[in-house]
Amino acid sequence: MHGASMIGIAISILWFLVFLCILVGIGWVILYVLGQLGIPVPPMVVKIVLLVIALLCLIWFLSMLAGGVGALPGIR
Repeated sequence: MHGASMIGIAISILWFLVFLCILVGIGWVILYVLGQLGIPVPPMVVKIVLLVIALLCLIWFLSMLAGGVGALPGIR
């Protein structure tokens, strides 16, 4: 029983890392495309976007650890 819960934890952490990579990638692509279109993106806006991404990931990770209901299975 203990081994199954460890596997569940490992899978949850891997899903979180996949989610993190996708979210950071989407944010980076948006900022990159805006820069390529010639729209100046102030450094403060970049910091705010990265902060929002970090907060979303932190909230999702903490809810996963608490066993909350999310889009992906959490640690039970």
